[in-house]
Amino acid sequence: MNHLAIKKFNPSILSNASLISSGKGYMSTFNLNNGFIFKKLKDVDECNLSQFYQYEDFANCLYDKLLISKHLDTDDIVLPKTIYMYKDKLIGYTVPYIDLKSFDDFLSKTHDFDFLISSFDLLSSKVKGLNRLDIILPDLANASNILFDPKKKDIKFIDYDGLQIGDYDSFNISSLMNFDSNPIFLDKKYFDRYSTLFTSN
Repeated sequence: MNHLAIKKFNPSILSNASLISSGKGYMSTFNLNNGFIFKKLKDVDECNLSQFYQYEDFANCLYDKLLISKHLDTDDIVLPKTIYMYKDKLIGYTVPYIDLKSFDDFLSKTHDFDFLISSFDLLSSKVKGLNRLDIILPDLANASNILFDPKKKDIKFIDYDGLQIGDYDSFNISSLMNFDSNPIFLDKKYFDRYSTLFTSN
């Protein structure tokens, strides 16, 4: 099981941090340069209009999802280590820094067909294993969220807040699964419109 701490947020933890990403989503990502990555929830005024209306839902869902991480028994996901709060407000969380390259970094540089097949076979096996734990990866097509060690034949999934775990949905959906451009995901075989949850299919 995952050990999870809850601490009061002190802005000084970002004093030596390097910003990795502050994309379109709800989170900014920092390397704390101490062996940990800090995923910080953006302030509500940093969000666009559509995010603004879902901000509280996202924050509440993420907090609950963080709490259940201590019950997850898997080495395939880089799990949260510390939740940071200010009073009753979620500020962010840390995960260990993993010094591996992304899945697409290796695949884009090879023409070895056997390597490609074995790599995708490993990826498929890992995804199916997580599905059995009721964990879905709606942002799977974003290969930068998959870290890969081809020598050890190991894969680590990052971006914990982007996972769908049980009834806790994901607010990070791959553009390949956008309903406007790929209407197949309107099929209940893949997506339940009422629960807003994806299936393992």
